[in-house]
Amino acid sequence: MFEFDKYDPELAKLLIQLAPLCGRQYYENPPNGDVSDFPGFKVFAENNFEFKKAFKSPNSYATALQGSDNLREINWEGLEHESDQFNPFDLEDSGGVYIGFALTSPKCNIITLRGTITPKEWWNNFKFRQVRFKRFKPKAGKVHRGFKKLYKGFSTQVDDVWKSLDKSIPCLITGFSLGSALSTLAALSIVDDNDLDGEEADKVILYGIGGPRVGDEKFADYYNTKVRNAFRVVNFADVVPTLPPKHVNFGYGLSATYKDVGEEHSFLHSYGDVGENHAKVVKYDDDIPRLEPYYTALQTKNVVIDSERVFPNSGEKCNGS
Repeated sequence: MFEFDKYDPELAKLLIQLAPLCGRQYYENPPNGDVSDFPGFKVFAENNFEFKKAFKSPNSYATALQGSDNLREINWEGLEHESDQFNPFDLEDSGGVYIGFALTSPKCNIITLRGTITPKEWWNNFKFRQVRFKRFKPKAGKVHRGFKKLYKGFSTQVDDVWKSLDKSIPCLITGFSLGSALSTLAALSIVDDNDLDGEEADKVILYGIGGPRVGDEKFADYYNTKVRNAFRVVNFADVVPTLPPKHVNFGYGLSATYKDVGEEHSFLHSYGDVGENHAKVVKYDDDIPRLEPYYTALQTKNVVIDSERVFPNSGEKCNGS
């Protein structure tokens, strides 16, 4: 039985298994984005989840490289798909590339968004300059320009799906890496745009895993009053949660500040490699790809709340908790 009014490690263990499914959805481009036939969906079927709807991002831009080694090696090394399994498709006809999906169950619903894959997404990751979260609501603060641009491209899809869900049960908004940043924006947008408050707002729950910072101090403070059940899971050896830096100087008198939202839950595991400390896809005996080091950490380690943030040198291997 899952708990929804506080951080639930059992939920976190389940949600991290969505990350490889999201990546595979992009690469294999299944009909209607339905991931329920993928082997990794088994654990969700066992928990009575059903596929609801896929989301497409028109601002992610598929290229002829979709599914090639060049892209796969960014985040999904080890999936071992062959390039001839993928058919480049017309963006105008398709509406974009798959960036996540929604699941339903009798106990809760899930909206999940994936990490960075396409070159356009990488480009947007580095647009650290900030824009207002809401144009006519300065009290909501400012957010990362690139994350907002990406989310804006499919935000209506997310809101429409949320409106179709059962509001009497919790809705978990989750994602890994870039997906965590997009999920952060999605959770607040759902609460804010639909004027949710009290118990209604508390049923919108964020689980951001291995994600970067999203907005400034004003945004973080506003966020924490609106999305009261917001949880972030981070690996202290992972550089991504330290980005963007808390203070960014663009020169010419321009600068920005960033602040984390929600409640942090952390662990420490280093492979001695900057990339693998963030994401390493591994297949185990059941041949289902899982995202390390987050998967094993959430299964076995003591993930602690609001621990002092100390990031070791990524060149030093360690296995602590």
